[in-house]
Amino acid sequence: MSDRRVTIAWLVVTLMAVGIAARAGVQIVQSESLMTDRDAYLALARTFQAKGVYARPDSDIPTAYRPPLYPVLLAATTTLLPAGMAVALLNLLASAAIIAGTYLLARALSLDELPALLAAAIVTFDPLLVWSSKDAMTEIVFTAIMTGTLWMTVRGNHSGKRPGRWGMLAGGLFGLAGLCRPTALPWMICWLVMIIVPSDRAGGTGSTQRRFALAAVAVSGAILALWGLRNLWQMDRFLVTTTHGGYTLLLGNNPTFDRDVLQAPPHVWPGESLVAWQAELEQRQRHDLGGDFHREVAVDRWCRDEAVRWITSHPSRFVAAAVYRMQSLWSPGPRGPEATGLPIIVRVPVVAWSLTLFALAAIGAATLMRDPQRSRWWPILVWVAVVVGIHLFYWADARMRAPIAPVLAVLAARALALHWLAGGSHIQASMGTDGIEA
Repeated sequence: MSDRRVTIAWLVVTLMAVGIAARAGVQIVQSESLMTDRDAYLALARTFQAKGVYARPDSDIPTAYRPPLYPVLLAATTTLLPAGMAVALLNLLASAAIIAGTYLLARALSLDELPALLAAAIVTFDPLLVWSSKDAMTEIVFTAIMTGTLWMTVRGNHSGKRPGRWGMLAGGLFGLAGLCRPTALPWMICWLVMIIVPSDRAGGTGSTQRRFALAAVAVSGAILALWGLRNLWQMDRFLVTTTHGGYTLLLGNNPTFDRDVLQAPPHVWPGESLVAWQAELEQRQRHDLGGDFHREVAVDRWCRDEAVRWITSHPSRFVAAAVYRMQSLWSPGPRGPEATGLPIIVRVPVVAWSLTLFALAAIGAATLMRDPQRSRWWPILVWVAVVVGIHLFYWADARMRAPIAPVLAVLAARALALHWLAGGSHIQASMGTDGIEA
């Protein structure tokens, strides 16, 4: 390994160490958040560990309400560590993977070492990613898995070497991503396009693309099919997502949300209103579903149908709700309860960081129009479109932007490289061989 590659590798490792230290500091200061189980992942992990089945907390009733990967990881980690430390460790390891993965993704996208290191530095200090590392939630682990999937897709699709092996690795990661957050699944359209669309329209050689994509689809499909078959066996429905989607769709598309949030400043759902709505929802479900009330699949379908009815009956209010979700997803700073108690000396830099990142990422994306290497970038742009498109319909807040943070960092680094770093000389015509990804 050349001295230059050793230096680059050490710089990436240094960024990883700094990122871990920053996140560990937040975890220490906000240690109570590590045990705040808002989505019952810790409870699911305890049940899985105690009973050996993926079931509703403290029961033997099979569940698919939450995706299984994160609770299973927690269950494995808590065999060695207390629950809070398990959450912290998983998030720290995933954060290190995000930093390294962002560098590798930038290099695979033809950025030279300096802008690639800059992209890694952006995710190292990104306030959203740092702050989210204190939560027992899936965002950080999911972001790490999808960053790796994007890197392998770009690298394997264009390297021309061992496309089948790269495809199997990418497919394995993507299968895990789907078991972590099902919002990933629409992105598989990228691989389907690689199989169907002629290579001169998608970039790269046709045989390389197809071998890569076929392997990726086969492996990820097999992983997801195992989850689907488990649900068919235990819940009488082949389901590769969860039974939570209907509720998430209904949560942001109902008359109470419209009245108490969209039309009532400060546009934050009051706790008492939310609790009352949930109680009313349960009563209606019991009445309408009868004996099927205890079947997750039936409740999920009922929630989905209710949301679709409201959306189709109130199209203008749905548009208002979608605009609200976009404002929440792209909020540059904390809103609602998360902003309470944060001093202005913290809020102002966070907002300034986010707005600057958004502007640079937009510039970086716009410059792709005249880039001869733009075919490399379309999978990551599709990933942004998938995340944004899903949250036009489903509940959104700023933490749900985390999975596209590495993409925004790479686009921002590209903009800086083109306009401020040596007149754009750091955008290469092809991937170099002196980065650590080779």
